[in-house]
Amino acid sequence: MVELMNTGHRFPLYRDLRWYEVPDDLLRQTAKFVEYVIELNPDVIFFLDKGAQPIAYMLSVALHRLSLKRPEIRFVNIGREANERKRKFRVTSYINSIRKIYGKHIKTDGTLLVVDEYKETGFSLNLACYLIGQAFPEARIIPYAVYTFLPPWYGVLWYLGVRDWTEDDYKAYALEVFNKSVGEEYKTPDEIPEDLKPIFDEIYDEALSIPYTRPFKPHTNYYGNGTLGYNPAVHNINNARRELRLMAETMLNKYINKMRIFQLFS
Repeated sequence: MVELMNTGHRFPLYRDLRWYEVPDDLLRQTAKFVEYVIELNPDVIFFLDKGAQPIAYMLSVALHRLSLKRPEIRFVNIGREANERKRKFRVTSYINSIRKIYGKHIKTDGTLLVVDEYKETGFSLNLACYLIGQAFPEARIIPYAVYTFLPPWYGVLWYLGVRDWTEDDYKAYALEVFNKSVGEEYKTPDEIPEDLKPIFDEIYDEALSIPYTRPFKPHTNYYGNGTLGYNPAVHNINNARRELRLMAETMLNKYINKMRIFQLFS
C-alpha cells in the first residue's frame, strides 16, 4: 500500500474504502452509470465540475474497451465547488454564456445527459438542468447522479489531475479579453471606468461558466535547492491514473452485462 502525502488515503483506494462496508458499491454504481450511458446513447454529457474527471475517465476507458463511441463530454461550472465560491450568480448571463460557449460544439437539439458524481441535496443538479435546458430549449435534458456517497477521490489532486483556476486566474483572463475588446491596457479590474465595468462583468461571468483548470504538474525540483530529486507527487499521479484504469477494467469484468450490451447494438 502506498500512502498519499498528507491525505490520509492509501493506494489502491478501491481496496481500502474505510467509509463503506461494501467497497464493491463503488464499482457497482460506476457500472450502472456506464450501462445507462450506453443504453441512453446521449449526444452530450455535461459533468457539473472538474471533480468528475475520474468518472469521466473511467467511462472513456470502459467505452473504449467495449469498442463503443464516446459521447461528447463537457464540463460546466455548476458544481459544489462553484457554489462554495459564493460569487455573484447572474442567471440570464449564465444561460447566455452556456449557449455561446458550448452551443458551437454540441448538438443543441439532441439528448443532453447532465451528470453530478454525487447528489447531496440535488440543488446543483436541478440548477444545472434548468440552466442548460434554458440555453438549449430544443434539447432533451436528463439528470443523473452517479454515486449515493461522496467518492473517495473527492478533493484528492492526484485523481483529478488538474487544479482549478483561482478567482485571480478568472479575473486575469477576463481582463485580457476585455482589454482586447475595448483596445485598452488596464492592469487591474479596479482601473476600469464605471461605464465600462458592465462589459467586464459580462466577460467575467461568461468565463465562470466553464471550470477552467490547469494541469497539476508537481515540480521536478522537489527539494527546492536546485537539485532534481524524486517527487512522490509524480508517483502518486501516475498511480492514481493507473488505479482508475484498473477500476474501470475490474468493473467491466465483474459488473457490466456484455450480453445485454451486445443485444442493444445487434
